[in-house]
Amino acid sequence: MYNGLKKQLRWAMNPYDLNNQPEAMDPGFLAPAPETENYTLPRVPASLPPEEPKYGRRWLLGAGLVILIAVVGGALLWHFRRPAAKPTVLTPVSVRLEWLNGPRFAGMDVAKDKGYYQAAGLNVDLEEFQANTDVNKEVASGAADFGVSTPLEVILARDKGENNKAVAAIYQTSAYSIVAQKKSNIKSPADFKGKVLGNIGDNNEANITYAALLAKVGLDPTDATIKPIDFNVVKDFQTNAADTADIYRTDQTFLLDQAHITYDQVFPEQYGFVIYGDVLIASDAKITTHPDQVQAFVSATMRGWQYAIDHQSETLGILAKYENSSYEVPGYAKFSLSAIVPLIRPTGDQPLGNMQYVPWNRAYEGVKEVGLVTKSFDPSDFYTSKFIK
Repeated sequence: MYNGLKKQLRWAMNPYDLNNQPEAMDPGFLAPAPETENYTLPRVPASLPPEEPKYGRRWLLGAGLVILIAVVGGALLWHFRRPAAKPTVLTPVSVRLEWLNGPRFAGMDVAKDKGYYQAAGLNVDLEEFQANTDVNKEVASGAADFGVSTPLEVILARDKGENNKAVAAIYQTSAYSIVAQKKSNIKSPADFKGKVLGNIGDNNEANITYAALLAKVGLDPTDATIKPIDFNVVKDFQTNAADTADIYRTDQTFLLDQAHITYDQVFPEQYGFVIYGDVLIASDAKITTHPDQVQAFVSATMRGWQYAIDHQSETLGILAKYENSSYEVPGYAKFSLSAIVPLIRPTGDQPLGNMQYVPWNRAYEGVKEVGLVTKSFDPSDFYTSKFIK
C-alpha cells in the first residue's frame, strides 16, 4: 500500500512519467487500490507539442542580415561610383548703382545675402557709383548688365542715343524733395520767387524739378536763381550757399537733424509732379537677346525688396555687411529704411516694381518743358512692364 501511495504521489506530480504510474486509478487517491488486475492506465496525450528546431530562427535572422548588408552595400557602391553631379554654373551679372551702397539699395543687398540671385542662376556684382561714371552710358554700351537710374536720366540718355529701358520702378514715388532753410520762409513753390535755389552737384533732375514746380505756380525759370552747390547739404546751409537744396528725403534730412538745422520741405508730388524714383534699367539689346536673364534679375530683386519691407530689423543687419563705410552712423540705416518703405509700396493691388504710362509721360513732359530733349518720343519707349509679375 505504501508503495502504491508513493507512486500515486509521483504520478500526481508528473502524470507524463510512464515509469511511475500508480498501480491503480484511485479516485480517492488515499484509498487502497481495488483488488483487481484489470485497471486502466492514465490517459496520455497522443502527441506532445512539437519541439522548435534548435537553429531555425537563428538561420532566418542570419540570412536576412546577409541580404540587408548586400542591399545596403550595393546602394552605397552605386552612390559612390555614379558620376558626380555638375555644380550649377552661375551667370556673372554686373549692376551699376547710382550712388554709394546703403539703405537706398537694401532690396538688392537682401537678394544677394539671402541667395535669391543665386537661386535665379545669377552671380550679381553690385558696383557703386564712381566719379565721372554715367550709369545709362555703361548699361547701353554693355559695360554693365543692369543699372539703377531715374526716369529723368533714362529719358535724357535715350535722347542721346543710349537705348535703355526701365524694367522695374523700385520707388513708386520719387524720394526727391526740396528742402529750405527755415529762415528762408519757403513753404511752397510760390515762395521760390526771388530765392536762390540750390542744385546739388549741378544735376539735371534738380533743374527739371525746379522748372516743373515753378510752372505749376505760374512762375518763370527767371523768377528764381538756380545755383550749383556742394554735395554736403549741411555745409551748404551752414554757409548760406543757397536758400534751398534738392535732396533725397530718405537720408539727407537725417544729416540735417543731426546737425540741428531747422528746415521746411516741399514735396513735388503734392504739386502734381508725381514721377517714379529709382528704376532698374537694361539695354534694349539685353532685353531682346537675354529676356530670361532680365526676368531672373528683376524677379530676384523684387523678392529681395519684399523681404526687406517685411523684415526691416533683419534687413538692418544685412545692410551692415554691405553698406559703404560712409553710412556707418548710429541710427542712420534705421531712419533711412523706415523712410524708404512707404515710397516703394505700390498703391492698390499692384505688384512691386509696377510701372504705368501716366508717370512716365509726366516725366517726359517735364524734360521737354526745360528744353532738354531734341527728339520726340512715345513714353512707352522708356519702359517695359513685361518683367513685372
